[in-house]
Amino acid sequence: MVYELLASSPKLWRGVALDKPAKFAIDGRLTPDQLPPLLLVMGEQDSDLDSMKQFVSWASTNGAEIKSVLHANSGHITYNRNDLKDTQDQITVFFLRHLL
Repeated sequence: MVYELLASSPKLWRGVALDKPAKFAIDGRLTPDQLPPLLLVMGEQDSDLDSMKQFVSWASTNGAEIKSVLHANSGHITYNRNDLKDTQDQITVFFLRHLL
């Protein structure tokens, strides 16, 4: 759902944080210079990691403001307390920076 809204209405967003999103394909409807600031939190063992890395590379190469965080030994779902805390901290700082 977030991906569709980013593609169809990117200007409605002041910032988007995604915690281990499923396959994040590069879509012709996405225009890097119109995307809001993005934060992607990824797990090193997530089966969708390659598509997320490709998106991060594409977005940063094309001028989008994007930050990626990679948690070692973490999959699509994590129960590691340190990773969960770091994710919450990263998202909090991201939104405070972009929404205030």
